[in-house]
Amino acid sequence: MLLTLYCMCGTIQLREVIALSTTTTTSIRMDKELLMKGKQEADFNGISFNALMCNLLAERLQDIEDYNDCIRVSKENNPTISREQIMKEMGLEDEI
Repeated sequence: MLLTLYCMCGTIQLREVIALSTTTTTSIRMDKELLMKGKQEADFNGISFNALMCNLLAERLQDIEDYNDCIRVSKENNPTISREQIMKEMGLEDEI
């Protein structure tokens, strides 16, 4: 099934899509069952299917960005301390 979406993604809230000055039409192929579930979810939340798809895409991209930021920060600020150093700091150097 071919589905056409008019995606107006900017700052996205569950019940609100703030349109940018331009929009892009994107076509995706989707299983009928998935399409129906998506439409039901959009109806339940009082938003259009288009808004639901934009929200989901924006949320997923934000999740990816957050994950990548977390990995970057953990590599920058995560010094390695040897077991021996920890044992020494805890006064357990005799047990090494």
